[in-house]
Amino acid sequence: MLGVYDRLLAKQKYLGGNELSLADLFHLPNGAALKQGKWAEVFVKHENVNRWFNELQERTSWREAAALAKTAT
Repeated sequence: MLGVYDRLLAKQKYLGGNELSLADLFHLPNGAALKQGKWAEVFVKHENVNRWFNELQERTSWREAAALAKTAT
């Protein structure tokens, strides 16, 4: 699936076009977990997916939510 996403993201900033949508945000929790584990190398192999996901993870709202989740556990 990341290959399909990579080709799509080569043409546009987000999955649904050039505006952030729930389609992008839906991927944050699971993608963040995968990227921290042994699957991190898969992201690097897909340049556009890696760029897209890094940008999503840099959003202030995501960083704050991730920080809250760490303190809750």
